[in-house]
Amino acid sequence: MYNMLKFFFSPRGRISRETYVDAWAVLLAAEIAMAWLGSFLLMSLVFGYSGDRGSCIFLIRAAWLVFTALLYASQTVLAARRLHALGRSGFWAVLAPLVTALSLLAWHVLADEVEGSWAAYTGPGQDSLGLGAGLMLLAGAAFFAGQLIYLFIGLLKDRPPARS
Repeated sequence: MYNMLKFFFSPRGRISRETYVDAWAVLLAAEIAMAWLGSFLLMSLVFGYSGDRGSCIFLIRAAWLVFTALLYASQTVLAARRLHALGRSGFWAVLAPLVTALSLLAWHVLADEVEGSWAAYTGPGQDSLGLGAGLMLLAGAAFFAGQLIYLFIGLLKDRPPARS
């Protein structure tokens, strides 16, 4: 267990391209599974639970947020180690969570704007489901952009050692 924690959270050392891509795929699968599980739990609470939904929804969102933060932290550490193997600064690995955070901030601002004046965006008798679906796609794109940056870092070819 200690070796697994050290592998995913220790920024020391270097990592090969194959190992990085394998670890990236495992972390991406865990992120997708957590998103599906969280969505399933939230939907089952909204439609099937008659008790106090507010505290349950808060706990599910908090658990999802902590899990996502741990995933991004481990992906950033792995990307920094991969960048070290390429002879580059590991600080470039912070670009992926930064892009995700900025995209989610833009989504949040847009969602608040749309929620505040939902009726203004749809005419009488029109279905507003497309607007909500568009916002959900934008939120998904935020996570997709960060994962693409991590994948790009992993697919970079190793540089030959510098000659003295």
